[in-house]
Amino acid sequence: MVKLFFRSLFVGIFLISFLLGKDIAIAIPKTESNLTEDVRTDGSSVEQLILEAQNLFLQQKSIDARSKLVAALKLAPNDYRPNMLLGSYYLGEVHHFELGHRYIEKAITLFEEQHGKNPDTLATMELWQDHARLLYLLSESFLNLDKYEQSLETLDRFGKYYWDDWFPGTKAWVLMKLKRVDEAIQIAQAGLLRGAEAGRTYNILGILLSLKRNRELSIEAFNRSIDAETLMGSLGQPATPLNNIGEVYRESFAEDLAERSWIDALSMHDGCEHILPSLNLAVLYIDELKLFKAQRVLDDFEACFKSNSLQSDSEHRTLLSLMRGRIALHMGDFDKAIKMFEHSLVRRQWFGKIGTNENDMRFAATISLAQGLKANIVSLTDRAYESQAARLKSYSQIPWLSFLSWWHFKRAREIAIDELEDFEDLYIRNTDTMIEYPTLGELVEDFPVGALAKRLDRLANSESRPMAAVYYSVYLAANLSNHGQEEKAIEKFKEAFAKLRNNDRLLKAEILARAILAQEKRTSGIFRTNSNSDLTEIAKNRESLFALLPSHLRYHDISLPVHLTMRSSSTGLTSNLKFIKNSLLSRRFEVAPDGVRPRYELQLVESQVGTTEATIPSISIGLFDTLTDQTISSTSAAFAENQKVSRENLLNEFISKTFSHKVDPL
Repeated sequence: MVKLFFRSLFVGIFLISFLLGKDIAIAIPKTESNLTEDVRTDGSSVEQLILEAQNLFLQQKSIDARSKLVAALKLAPNDYRPNMLLGSYYLGEVHHFELGHRYIEKAITLFEEQHGKNPDTLATMELWQDHARLLYLLSESFLNLDKYEQSLETLDRFGKYYWDDWFPGTKAWVLMKLKRVDEAIQIAQAGLLRGAEAGRTYNILGILLSLKRNRELSIEAFNRSIDAETLMGSLGQPATPLNNIGEVYRESFAEDLAERSWIDALSMHDGCEHILPSLNLAVLYIDELKLFKAQRVLDDFEACFKSNSLQSDSEHRTLLSLMRGRIALHMGDFDKAIKMFEHSLVRRQWFGKIGTNENDMRFAATISLAQGLKANIVSLTDRAYESQAARLKSYSQIPWLSFLSWWHFKRAREIAIDELEDFEDLYIRNTDTMIEYPTLGELVEDFPVGALAKRLDRLANSESRPMAAVYYSVYLAANLSNHGQEEKAIEKFKEAFAKLRNNDRLLKAEILARAILAQEKRTSGIFRTNSNSDLTEIAKNRESLFALLPSHLRYHDISLPVHLTMRSSSTGLTSNLKFIKNSLLSRRFEVAPDGVRPRYELQLVESQVGTTEATIPSISIGLFDTLTDQTISSTSAAFAENQKVSRENLLNEFISKTFSHKVDPL
């Protein structure tokens, strides 16, 4: 689960106060230096440019304001004010954090060279206010760049001399990023007693309480934050606490309340200033296999975000790639999935404003890439090739892809144990994680049975959420099956499946796939005989899995039992029809065994198209659901005898259509 604290307009508050002359509530010691006059030597033209830039910022003409500040900087390169305002602009409006940080560091260096580092020696109230703003901006720029120790050090410098209502919430957030949660709670609570900004401070307090798994108090804090932000009107940021309270609801398996919170967040004026409401809603829809809906949520976010052309995507590029990759994987577009997962690992993203961190992200993306590579291997084996050379070339990639998939799973396990505090994310829906929990069993199946069983048992015994125990049971079953204990695994899969709710669709699909593989292992062998009940159960599970998530059969290399019907206008089957039949039945389909009545019918039809003088053979392939009397997928092509290109393309198109996501569940 990802938490957001930092507001995208953090600089705006200070910038507006700067432009309107609002005083920062600071404790100013009575010294002689406060009585001296602030003498400017930059010239009236620089003063005029700065004043015009301030007015343009108020009119929301930021690009024009930037031009004024750049001109002022050329005239007076040693004036800290243009650097300070440019740094604020790049941090708050453009989100170019590195450039903003350089301007702020330059501004504070110039300020201290000209006025000293000790605030006690500053001559005027204006200098005190500018120094306070510079420390604030510097701490925020360090936070944006994931430099948490430097951010905290700067905040401590600020707190030694100054106070403002944003300070407790910001400091508590940085302490949380440093995993000093108890200290952060004390800072936030003390700040509220002193009159800290209610919206921001209650929001971070809610996050901290959720980290301590005190969900009731966390929800209460978020509700107070929502009320405070709503009262601020257009200046408030209600989408932030609405997103976070949705995450707590999801942790509690109250997905209906979570969905409502995220939809409400997206309806707010600040709903697309950050990705987290859209991201969390997409995660929820993926778990429910509402994949088109998840895709639309991300598309809407990107369209909304791009309407603000100034901002860069540095706060969400990796998260967006990861989520689009998962959607593509479950839809059956394995090539796109791999590309998105690779992007999520190599593209740079800053994590200062969100609760997740780089290790969490690498862990989740590494697992997903391993899954994408595994899926790609299966897609290479069930394709039809135009020549034997093309087949050999494609198959030659499989050993390398197998190694890469194995290595990424291994690397993910290393990250979990070595860098994530002994696999803290194994706790279901752990705060700030980006894991896809329904499919996590694939990662833990190689762990030692005894060690994993003890760990899962401890987690289950400490749980107050019944659904969380179901996940732990599924992980243990996957592990048992992988270690040759199929009977125990199958029983656990059945027990877990019976406890699932209607919306737990991805977990249902994963249990069905794992149960099928365990059942096939149990019934295989030279000296084993399979009863009709065993064969029927396996066939029904395959059909149920196909109805839920067609791509999961292909991913796990499971064939679909069908009733095969073939019709030809000629007296005998042509070579093309035989080729298509053999290809389909060799990997993705199988004729249902005797005594099993299949739900799906595979039809191969050959006919002649054209005139009586010149006819061209045409072959149609269709898969039909006899239960609902619907066509699942179909394709056809007209081609001459022995025209291999057409039949290979026809086969590959049919496989791709059949085992892809077609419609979201109601």
